[in-house]
Order: sequence, then C-alpha cells, then structure tokens
Amino acid sequence: MTRVQELYTITKSLHDFAKERPEPDERGAFIERLTDMLEERGEVLAGLEGDYSDEERAVLKEAVDMNSLIEERLQEELRHIKMDMNELKRKKTTGRRYENPYGESGPVDGAFIDRKN
Repeated sequence: MTRVQELYTITKSLHDFAKERPEPDERGAFIERLTDMLEERGEVLAGLEGDYSDEERAVLKEAVDMNSLIEERLQEELRHIKMDMNELKRKKTTGRRYENPYGESGPVDGAFIDRKN
C-alpha cells in the first residue's frame, strides 16, 4: 500500500469515527482514540513527498475534502465541551451560594442603620 492510500485509509476511518457522537461519560475515551488516530495520520503525512500521479492526486483531494468535514465535527465537539465546562462552573457557583449564602456576597455599597432615640 502506498503512502497516499495509507493516508486515505486513515483519513476515512477518522472521518467515520468522528461522525459518531459520544455519550457524555464516554467522551474521554472518544478524545483519546481520536488523538491516537490524528497522531497516526500525522506520521503518515510527514512521510509524504512531492510528485504524484493523477490518480493519487484525486485520492488526496478526496482526503482533503474528508478532512474539512472532520474539522467541522471536531469544532462542534469542542463547542459541546466548552458548554459542559460552563455549565459545570455555573453549577459549582450555585452550589457554593447554597452552602454559604453570605460568604461571597460581593462589596457592600451602603448600609442602613436604624437608630432609636
């Protein structure tokens, strides 16, 4: 198998894998597998050199097209991770307010003192 065919095969498997949406509790394994696949593809890309036939160019163009879809999917997954992180941060802050409602109440702008004469 030529390097171009190997690149296409890895990119195709990465494309198929990235299309799947992981469950929230399986996200760590999904990211780890994705990282391994990207590293493997990076090694193959580093081994590619210049002159290609028309057939190889067509295969490379198809791999580039798949890559753009992979990038869109990874950006979507990154957005979901950021949303989950923000949600977790919000829940943490809300939980702290329930535990200690007077702890981090912020600066006091003014105070009203009621005096009886």
